[in-house]
Amino acid sequence: MLANPSTSARKPGTVLVTGFDPFGGSPVNPSWDAVHALHGRTISGHAVIGGEIPTVFGASLRRLEALVEEYQPRLVICTGQAGAAARFRWSGWRST
Repeated sequence: MLANPSTSARKPGTVLVTGFDPFGGSPVNPSWDAVHALHGRTISGHAVIGGEIPTVFGASLRRLEALVEEYQPRLVICTGQAGAAARFRWSGWRST
């Protein structure tokens, strides 16, 4: 989990990007590595907040809900690792 961001990160225009913690005996999860590299940056005027999601059934959704509640982002991007995938792919889309 990343440290508490500054209050300026809570301004409108915040983007929450999540990645998963390591699982299956792997020491790293590339999704978290990518998110960690983005955390704290400002991209096109949007503050980027990175959040690590546990790979535990039920706990992952609770953590995501807590991050959304805390930061009230305008956009949420959830990333993950698909071991058999040879390239980037979309796995879902939700719009409200």
